[in-house]
Amino acid sequence: MPEGSIVTLDGQEYLVQNSEGQMTGAMTSDLDGVIDLTSKCQSSASAVKPELRELPGTRDLSGWQVLGPPLHTCLVCMKVFHFRSQFVIHQRTHTGERPYRCDFCGKGFIQPSDLRVHQRIHTGEKPYRCNLCHKHFTHESTLQGHQRVHTQEKPYECTDCNKRFSHKGNLNVHLRIHTGTKPYVCPRCNGAFRQLGTFRRHLKMHLKTDSA
Repeated sequence: MPEGSIVTLDGQEYLVQNSEGQMTGAMTSDLDGVIDLTSKCQSSASAVKPELRELPGTRDLSGWQVLGPPLHTCLVCMKVFHFRSQFVIHQRTHTGERPYRCDFCGKGFIQPSDLRVHQRIHTGEKPYRCNLCHKHFTHESTLQGHQRVHTQEKPYECTDCNKRFSHKGNLNVHLRIHTGTKPYVCPRCNGAFRQLGTFRRHLKMHLKTDSA
């Protein structure tokens, strides 16, 4: 049996994997919330549900375990989810639905956790603190990026010139030097710019000219 096989019982698909936890195939990509129906990985066929052992092609299951059935498959991108709650949240990335609204500004979000993080902008809450300089941050990811100032870590490398960066955003801006991409276009004069900051400074020049 190939690694990461999917077997069908009464129209329901079950995912099986070997004892080393290896899975392959399009149906196993991004398996959020995988359920282990055997409670622990066992190396005998007794770990497999009896009805599955009777299926054609599934008799030699020594060293395999059965995982929860992939209950919900997104028909847009084919990602698979075991829990309906995760599936519903994922679907909103395609439909654009944002049911959780900020009481302060009315901005909508896909899930409650995103709303809670956003509201810190309004409340001023900064729960993440740097242990080295005691500076506080609204987002954990921002704290992690800040800590690279202290550690000098630069995990993002340009594949064209091998220059390294502390933040992925800085790498993305740098890559535009190689690709020639200038995504910010002035609606007044059609001037194009690689960086948002440069683009904003350019727009201010137009405003000054208009007010003169």
